[in-house]
Amino acid sequence: MNEEKKQRVIREFAASSRYLKLNIINLMIAWGMYDKCNVKMSDEDKAAAMPCLIQSLFLLTPVVSTTYSGIRRMAGDTDVPGMIGTLLADVNDQTSAHSAVGAMLRCRGIVFTS
Repeated sequence: MNEEKKQRVIREFAASSRYLKLNIINLMIAWGMYDKCNVKMSDEDKAAAMPCLIQSLFLLTPVVSTTYSGIRRMAGDTDVPGMIGTLLADVNDQTSAHSAVGAMLRCRGIVFTS
């Protein structure tokens, strides 16, 4: 299957998947961005669901940009290693080392840029 057909299959899956839509809504609830249902997610539920919810987000958009400290807010308090694909780490970033290490532990691969 060529690349164009693969992309079309992924788009059709994403557009027709009821569960993907529900995962995105649950991700917005976890981040406090969706208040139409008046539901709050507990910290335990956020930690348990976040790996699947983040993976659903990456089906829709392959690249998400954030800071090292933003990864903790984005990924919640879950500590599942490898839940995020590849981290592009800017070595010129003036951030604390513990923020960078926390981001690196959540990723499957790291690419350092200067």
